[in-house]
Formats: sequence, structure tokens, C-alpha cells
Amino acid sequence: MHPSYHKVLSISAGILLLGRVVSYSQPAALPPAFQLKLEAMQLEIFRPLDSDYQPVAPQPGDFQEYDYIIRSRSEKMEIRYLAIPYREDQWDSQYPHILATRMVTHVATNAEDAPISLLSLGTTELDAFHADWGVVYFFTPKDQVSERRTGELLVLHKEQRGTILVFFFFDDPDNPAIDRRFQSVQFIDQ
Repeated sequence: MHPSYHKVLSISAGILLLGRVVSYSQPAALPPAFQLKLEAMQLEIFRPLDSDYQPVAPQPGDFQEYDYIIRSRSEKMEIRYLAIPYREDQWDSQYPHILATRMVTHVATNAEDAPISLLSLGTTELDAFHADWGVVYFFTPKDQVSERRTGELLVLHKEQRGTILVFFFFDDPDNPAIDRRFQSVQFIDQ
């Protein structure tokens, strides 16, 4: 007795769906160079397992380099990471306020009607990230940076460990995914 066409199709669809669910729960491995930076900084990132975020390969010649990029079609958001490990001979790993200001002015549009807003993180927020210093910038990205209309930059610094920059790009400022994904990194508390 041969299985019916519909039964074979149903089983095949089930196997494909199962493979898709497994791919959501087990994200792709981080790029090795980024993983080494995270280990050196004693920093962990929390990749979304409850959505369709997929890694996007950085392109040579991008306006700004990043260590890791993930994008979600369903949440209509992109998250990009740039880690700067502490080095005694490297100024940008020691002065996060200068690094943050330079980065946001680099990726934000220069249009006069597009302000950049800054929010310094308080003690409660810094404790949640196990960071010593942190800010959040809200800005409109340059066209070369992102197709999305809104950018948010989270910058966190830990003494003797370095600085992590997390870029969020989205269109809708009321997108609930922004709050869900905000705490996407954390220094490992010792």
C-alpha cells in the first residue's frame, strides 16, 4: 500500500516546519572574531530566539563597519553590534563619551530638521547592564547607513573591558520590539 499524495505532502510540510522551528531556537554561531572580542570584554549578547532574526553578512565598503548584524522581517528591525575591547594604547577604548559622540555624528544624517537626542543611563539601568557608563542616542540615520527612518544607539562601557555599541534601526517609533530587544547585551558581573 502506497501513502497518498496528501499524506506525503503533509509529512514533508511538517518536517520543513520543524526545521524552521529548530532554526529559531538555535541561532547561527557568532563570527569568530566577534566571539573573541566578547570573550575578551567578558560580555554576552542575548540574541532573540522568539522571532525570525537572521544574521546579515557585513558588506565590504559599508559606510560603517560592524561586528555582527541581525535583521527581522516580522519585527521590522535591524540590530547591529560593534565591540571595542579595552586596550591601553587605543584612545577609543578608554574614552567612551568621545567614541559615542563621534559614532552618532558619523551615522546620523546632517539634515537641519533631524535632531539627535541623548539620554544618559542612570544607576538602575547601568546596574542592569553591569556597565560603568552608558548613553542612548535617538537619531535619523544617513541613507548610506540604513533604509530605516529611525536609529537608536545604545553605548555601554565597562572600565578595563571596553565599549559595546548596539545600533537599532526601525521605521515605527512605537514598534514594541524596541523595548523587548533593548537589553540585548550585558557585561558579565564578576
